[in-house]
Amino acid sequence: ALLRAAYAARRPVRIAYRKADATAAEPRAVRPYGVAAARGTWYLVAWCERSDALRIFRLDRITDVTPVPGAAKFE
Repeated sequence: ALLRAAYAARRPVRIAYRKADATAAEPRAVRPYGVAAARGTWYLVAWCERSDALRIFRLDRITDVTPVPGAAKFE
């Protein structure tokens, strides 16, 4: 629900994301562009501030979503 709200409002969020080969989640600041499904798995398509690139995150590996207070809208 927070990802949908952030996408609709064009606001960035912080996520905790666990890579496939990791045991702990890493924090990421992202700008959500949308959600897509492929082969029965849902994905978040977002601009990742840490990577400075477009990235695709599996929704089942996102362990936390937090709005970024006071952040400007993105295009």
